[in-house]
Amino acid sequence: MDTQLVISIVIGVCLSAACGLKVFVPPLAAGLANKAGMLSLTEQTEWLSTWPAITIFAFALVFEFIGFCVPIFGNFLDVIATPAAVVAGILVMSSQLETSSPVLNWSLAIIGGGATSGVVASIMAAIRAGASIVSVGMSNFFVALFELVSAVVIATLTLVAPVICLAIVGLLVIGLVRSLPRGLIRRLSAVHTNN
Repeated sequence: MDTQLVISIVIGVCLSAACGLKVFVPPLAAGLANKAGMLSLTEQTEWLSTWPAITIFAFALVFEFIGFCVPIFGNFLDVIATPAAVVAGILVMSSQLETSSPVLNWSLAIIGGGATSGVVASIMAAIRAGASIVSVGMSNFFVALFELVSAVVIATLTLVAPVICLAIVGLLVIGLVRSLPRGLIRRLSAVHTNN
C-alpha cells in the first residue's frame, strides 16, 4: 500500500475522531491548515479553505460550544450532533483521499471517517447525558470544554504527528468507553448478544 495513502487515512481518521468531539473544529482546522500550507486538500474539498467557509465554521463552533453549555439546548443539540459528526467525519476523511478509485475513496471516507466520528459522538452523547443528569446540568460547561480542548489538541497534533495522534485517539476512545456508566455498557452488550 502507498505510504502517502496510509498517512492520508491516518490524518482522516484522527480528524474524524475530533469531529465526534466538536463537529466544526476539524473542518476549521483543515481549512486554516490548508491556508497555511500545512495540509493539502482534494480538489473537491478545497472550498474548506475559503474565507467564507472558515468564518462559518468558526461561528458554528462558538454556537456549538455555547449550546452544549446550556442543559436543555444541549439535549436538543445531542439529537443532531451525532449525524452532523458523521457527515463532518466523512467530509474531512474525503478531504484527504485522492486515489484513482472513487469507490475506494468513498468507502474509506464512509467507513473510516463516518464510523469513527459516529462512535466518538455517540459515546460523548452518552457521557454528556449521564453527567448532566448526575450534576443537574452543572457539569455541562466542563464536559463541553473537555470536548473542545480535546478536539483542538487532536486536530493540531494530527497536523504535526499523525501517527502519534492516532495512538492518542485510540487511547481516548478506550478511556471514553471506560467512563460510560456500567449499566449502559451491560444494556448495549445485551442488545448486541440478542441480535
